[in-house]
Amino acid sequence: MAYISYQGVEAALRELDAGNLENVRATLREALFNKAEPALREAANQEWGSDDREIDDETPVSVGDDGVWVAAWVWMPGWGVAPAEEEEDQDDATPAA
Repeated sequence: MAYISYQGVEAALRELDAGNLENVRATLREALFNKAEPALREAANQEWGSDDREIDDETPVSVGDDGVWVAAWVWMPGWGVAPAEEEEDQDDATPAA
């Protein structure tokens, strides 16, 4: 069972009091969705996460027509990008004479 936060209920009641009946449903749906986001990220990570695909804890989640989009990092090895040069450690640098 999904629970709506107190703030979500308050927002829906404000919409209802203002006579914005069409917004009440959207507000309640958004409040439920906000509570579900962590579970959606975890489900995506369980299904598609690997050494080459990573889903952050705070990554964007967006509801589509028939599913949910969850942003992910995808590793693309050897795509012609030169490796970053290591910066010289400032503590080890010898001062100029």
